[in-house]
Amino acid sequence: MNKQIEKVFSNGKAFIVFVTSGDPDLKTTEEIVYALDKAGCSLLELGILFSDPTAEGPVI
Repeated sequence: MNKQIEKVFSNGKAFIVFVTSGDPDLKTTEEIVYALDKAGCSLLELGILFSDPTAEGPVI
């Protein structure tokens, strides 16, 4: 495992956050990332917005 990841989990817990990049815009995403860093976020996953028709509920 990566040494940085090992360090994050050294006390058995981590504050892990998922953020969708560009939602609602890139400037806001940047602000959110910096705010999470200041708040003590251990790991941050940046996702890419996409459309998945199978993720939507059934059409009635």
